[in-house]
Amino acid sequence: MEATDIQSHRSKQCVVKQGKKYFASLLLRREHVITNASMSHFFCMYRKMTKSPVGLLLTKEHVHLAGFRVDPFQIYLGSSAADVVRRSPAVGQGYLARAVALESTFERHLTGLALRGVPFQVLSCGAGSDTAFFRLRNMGLLESCLCYFEVDFPQAARQKGRVVVRNPVLADLCLRGSPAHRSSYLQAHDGTCLRIGRYSVIGCDLTKTGDLAERLLAFGMNFSQPTVVLCECSLTYVASARATAFLLWLAASFADARLVVYEQFCPGDRFGTIMKRHFRLRGTPLMNVDDFPALLDQERRLLSVGFRESAAVSLCDLMAWHYGEAELERRRAMEPDYDEFEEFYLKCSHYSILAGKTSSPGDDIPLVGIPIIRTSLPDDARSPAHARTKPCSPLFSRYGHRCFLAEGHLFLAGGISVGRGRDGVLARFSLADLQGEPVQEVALQVSATVFSDYCRWNDSVLCFGGRASPAEASAELRIVSLASGGGTVIECGGRRPVARWRHTLTAVREGSLVLVGGRSRDRVLGDVSVLDTRSWTWREAWAVPGGLHSHSACADDGDRDDRLYVTGGLREDDGVSARVYVWDVRSGEVTSRTLEGLIPRFSHSSCMVGGRLCLVGGVGVIQPGVAVIDTRSWAVREFTLEVPKSVGLYNHALVRQGDKLLLLGGGGNCFSFGMHVATEMLEIEVELL
Repeated sequence: MEATDIQSHRSKQCVVKQGKKYFASLLLRREHVITNASMSHFFCMYRKMTKSPVGLLLTKEHVHLAGFRVDPFQIYLGSSAADVVRRSPAVGQGYLARAVALESTFERHLTGLALRGVPFQVLSCGAGSDTAFFRLRNMGLLESCLCYFEVDFPQAARQKGRVVVRNPVLADLCLRGSPAHRSSYLQAHDGTCLRIGRYSVIGCDLTKTGDLAERLLAFGMNFSQPTVVLCECSLTYVASARATAFLLWLAASFADARLVVYEQFCPGDRFGTIMKRHFRLRGTPLMNVDDFPALLDQERRLLSVGFRESAAVSLCDLMAWHYGEAELERRRAMEPDYDEFEEFYLKCSHYSILAGKTSSPGDDIPLVGIPIIRTSLPDDARSPAHARTKPCSPLFSRYGHRCFLAEGHLFLAGGISVGRGRDGVLARFSLADLQGEPVQEVALQVSATVFSDYCRWNDSVLCFGGRASPAEASAELRIVSLASGGGTVIECGGRRPVARWRHTLTAVREGSLVLVGGRSRDRVLGDVSVLDTRSWTWREAWAVPGGLHSHSACADDGDRDDRLYVTGGLREDDGVSARVYVWDVRSGEVTSRTLEGLIPRFSHSSCMVGGRLCLVGGVGVIQPGVAVIDTRSWAVREFTLEVPKSVGLYNHALVRQGDKLLLLGGGGNCFSFGMHVATEMLEIEVELL
């Protein structure tokens, strides 16, 4: 290590040590509660001394330091100064979703019991380095808690127990309010079981319920008292039969148990397959998810072992219910570079909160805190689409790109690929050989090539917007030669649109292009602007209420090419748009409608086929396949797409070749499960839809 690196490392260690002393001085004042305001001094000191942005520490520390949630105890139980790294903005968003889920369920039960003055206990299974006890104790939410038990494997329990005993801040929170400090300490089983005041850490395998019951009793557990039980991704790694045996033991042993389970579900779709593969490669396969794949299956699971009530919701449901406008604005301000909408939405739709009670219904503390609405379609409402996978060139393994047909060839432009990263490529392929090498491949002389959009114009293409990174977006209109790949910026008049990405650019009528929505670093855009290519002048025509990005747009075919259809997308409030906007460019009339039977989606593609509007793929609460909309009667028919993970159903490119739709590329970069992009193309038979 160089001398300068050693000095920098020591400086960071010094800051963390000063931070620990600062927190200790606050926390050891027993009346003091840490808040956002009281953290500002440390944040200021940290930034000044390290000259680093706040979002640095690993996952939980990132959420804490980024200001989403205050958790000063991570500095004691989290990562060391040597582990300080820059985290993806999406990591904070994902962990924030988990925090919201547990705050609205697990902590709601604690608060409800505390407000009633009911003595209760907490049993946290697989707690690891979780700081919930210390954070909630500091907030005053555990005054009625007789004892807080954490269970983990013996080695992990021993290590955490040592940290708590040796740290005066943590030990003081454990002992605060206990009848006699010195008599509140108990240690057993070679240091793997420890009690200090109202806090106990128990080293034991969860599935060995006999040993667990014995150790809990020895350390003061009262099985007749109301007990809130948390299993945060602890049962999911246990064989299904053993996990069920643990739940049976809970239901039989506790007179009044309130269980909250946070874990994965929905393993059968493409993202579920990727999720399972990720955990299997890490050596921690998901052992239960295939046996209880749906939310209804999870509810029945608890009822079958003796729980009186049960309810299950996805993180998507919880986020939609609890995320207000103020929280969204705060989140955007703190993470302006966040752009992994698809992966965040998919991950939230594959993680659930399952809650249950062993006692008879009676109190008004809700299990999950939100209305339960099952979003589904009848089994006979969706027919399978006639589609098949075909090999294609590795160049198509990307997302955020565009493909279009011109001069009897298929062109590929921009995007992010696995081997080449952000890729400013313009490649020409023979339609007869899409799995071979491109006929021509040139590099576009521009860096903002991700989520831009292209339109044919004479023997060239027009490209607008796109990004290199969320902090580096483009407002340029470029004309690119299909023959050479060379491009120049066109200086336009009128009211020029601002820099953006995730927008659409569509040709309507002769000589007009329509730009719809998109997003910039600080907001979602809703403006709809028209470019007259004869005078190269922009004018703003109308605006989509609430903004829109990651939508799809296409012009009508036949004799109605002056109509534009805008479907799906994400609004400014991060909700998925269920509307179809129809704009008559000639008259200026705009209509919008919500269609019965249409699955709301975003990051999909669309095209017109003989007066029918076809929507392909995307991300939604239900996995979208192909939707066919009759634009005269507005009847909707949904088709499923059963595809392997080698096909990308979002952020892909769609082209129509005769009576076939070709779906090329697609995928994304998941903050938890890595980059996953299509390696094959999908061919859909249009006439059979």
